[in-house]
Amino acid sequence: MLNKKEQQALAEKFRATFIQTSAYEMKIADLADERKMESALSFIQDKIEAPNLRVVASIFAKRLGFVAAGCLYAFSVCQKRVDVQRLSLQAECEDDGLWLPQVYYPEQAITQVDVANRNEERKEIVTELLSEGFESIWNPLNQYTGISKRVLWENIAVYLLWLYDQLKKDNNVNQLQLEDDFTYLFYEAAGNQFGQYEVNPLRCYTRAKSRQTCCLSYQLAGKKKYCKSCPILCRAQDKEAPIYG
Repeated sequence: MLNKKEQQALAEKFRATFIQTSAYEMKIADLADERKMESALSFIQDKIEAPNLRVVASIFAKRLGFVAAGCLYAFSVCQKRVDVQRLSLQAECEDDGLWLPQVYYPEQAITQVDVANRNEERKEIVTELLSEGFESIWNPLNQYTGISKRVLWENIAVYLLWLYDQLKKDNNVNQLQLEDDFTYLFYEAAGNQFGQYEVNPLRCYTRAKSRQTCCLSYQLAGKKKYCKSCPILCRAQDKEAPIYG
């Protein structure tokens, strides 16, 4: 189990919670079911007032970025293994229309990494998180909303690149081990560890200065603004356009 310091870090950085507080939870293990996915998207659409389900799907994937980053932080920094299938989103939350759910980590979802077998555990964790976890969610999202998986993967990649960039500045983290984890995740992990891919779908996002796909956030009610690295904004080269993110 995570100690108090580790729990605090996950709570502050990745919206983790260790107490069930919501009457409505979206269990990660359930979201591969198309009917439950439809119900989840309908709920989120009402919360964020999105104009269509493609926007909902993209925002949903961005919120799952907290899950991806939290699980890999637990591994790289805390030497803990998280069973993503046991996690859930506390769907009912107080916010300003952005829908920012907490991620519930039950005690039984956390185990200690076997340091002597760390490389093999890392391989297993990446496969469990990204193939058995996210790819199983991307499939119904893609089929039900028509959103490209490239958008979904880039939404996750943005959070993971931010995570490792921040950790590289932390002197309390084992930097050699961290660099090894980063290199494995983005360059060495095989395509089939993410699903039915010939190549690692995260690799192409490591060197881009701007996003390659639009996350569609600008279509949310009341926003109408582009992210700083939005490809629409960058293509237009409109320096006067309002930005956020």
